Amino acid sequence: MIDELHVRNLALIEDAVLRPAPGLTVLSGETGAGKSALLGAAKLLAGDRADSSAVREGQKEAVVEARFVGLPANAEGDDELVVSRRVGADGRSRCTVDGAMAPVRQLASQVRPLLELCGQHEHQTLLDPASHASYLDGWAGAEARDALSSYRAALAAANQAQRALDQVVAASQASAADLDVARFTIEQIEQVDPQEGEEEQLTAELPALQHAEELAQGVSAALSDLRRDGGAVDALAQAAQQVRQLADIDPALAGTAELLESAAAQAEDAAGDLRSYRDGIEFDPRLLEEHLDRLGALEGLRKRYGPRMEDVFARLAAARATVAGVEDSSERLVAATRERDAAEHELTQAARALMQVRRQAAPGFAAALAEAVADLQMAGARFEMDLTELPRSQWTQAGPERVELLYAAGPGLACRPLAKIASGGELSRVMLALRGTVSAEASKPTLIFDEIDAGIGGATAVAVGERLAQLAKSHQVIVVTHLAQIAVHAAKQVVVSKVSGEGGMPATVLTEVEGDSREAEIARMLSGEVSHASLEHARELLERARG
Repeated sequence: MIDELHVRNLALIEDAVLRPAPGLTVLSGETGAGKSALLGAAKLLAGDRADSSAVREGQKEAVVEARFVGLPANAEGDDELVVSRRVGADGRSRCTVDGAMAPVRQLASQVRPLLELCGQHEHQTLLDPASHASYLDGWAGAEARDALSSYRAALAAANQAQRALDQVVAASQASAADLDVARFTIEQIEQVDPQEGEEEQLTAELPALQHAEELAQGVSAALSDLRRDGGAVDALAQAAQQVRQLADIDPALAGTAELLESAAAQAEDAAGDLRSYRDGIEFDPRLLEEHLDRLGALEGLRKRYGPRMEDVFARLAAARATVAGVEDSSERLVAATRERDAAEHELTQAARALMQVRRQAAPGFAAALAEAVADLQMAGARFEMDLTELPRSQWTQAGPERVELLYAAGPGLACRPLAKIASGGELSRVMLALRGTVSAEASKPTLIFDEIDAGIGGATAVAVGERLAQLAKSHQVIVVTHLAQIAVHAAKQVVVSKVSGEGGMPATVLTEVEGDSREAEIARMLSGEVSHASLEHARELLERARG
């Protein structure tokens, strides 16, 4: 759940901190004070698209930070998560997760599972039948989740098997021209028979072959300088012997004697290496010609199939695959078809199992939802789940069928799609009923409601407040509302107001209200002003909410 939400320079908010209660927190205040900006901050943390126009006028960036607590402990035993997002006036967005820079997608993957934002946009989601299967599965619980997981795994396997079959079919249907090109490519490359690393080795050996005579003469001259009478080897040996004798008189020359002895030994080794090198030199014009011819053949392959030798080898492999695909197509086609059919059979079994779970759960879910909305002053409302199996080509991650929640406002009326008959107030109550009906295990730990009070009042508002209070026993619930009947159930109430900030610009201020201050705020919500009568009514509602 959210332990603390800190917002700076977002819309009207200059600097504000919200510390919601573990249960129900209500945000109240006049329209336009900045309550929606707080919800916008939560959406930014959940990975929604950043809009530079939301940055407070005259500021370089908006900053949203939050600490979540009570999470499953990680490998280090930490059960907290601290995230932040900065949105610049230039549109750039930066995120951090536990102090480390992170992409928006990581922010979304870690925060979105912790928050459920229920506002006007989410009402539109409720009107989209594509989301209805998730409500039914959430109510059905573990059995539906397991069946859906098995179905998705089978769907992925079947789709992969179909792709593999399509590749085999495509390879087997190569045109005669393609086959001729592939065979010609194989013939041309195999005729040269290039080897891995061969061109590099030949290129490295070429200078020695081209300059063999020059190398032989130069090495012989150097060897003569070292080995002739009085040459470098003899001179170094004689100098080393003389200094060694002198070192017997003055030990300070011992180190110099060692250096000369080492130099003499190294000169002797160098002479041996030069002799071996000279003896190994081949001055063979025929060998040089063969070397150049081979390099020319490899260069020809690179020019035709390159530009690199790696490209030549890749073209050879592709050509061989084309020929093999045609020549072995019959056997491979049979094998790929068999694998595809087996995967489709497994998928069919998994789809039937999922559909059976949903059909068994649908009547109970519809009844539970009707019971829940009856408590929200929608007595007589009915729901049905319309489950229609789709053609195999239309199966998706959501399942093999179209699942739609149908609604009837009262007895005797046919159930029809929500989008055609439900009002804004009814949608708000259905959304709230869904949150209370779907198991807590399937819901997110923090629920944020905006416009939950749209189109309702009186007894309905009282019922909605009671349902939110009930929901807050298993979730952290944050509600933006103008209705006192909802606000009285809050464990914490925060008044969002607009004041004159720095430079006379309007700014949003959050004020937790308790005791007399809260009674006054409830009274204002009831009648628009604080009077003796409205205060009495406020105290009565608060007392009744406390039970």
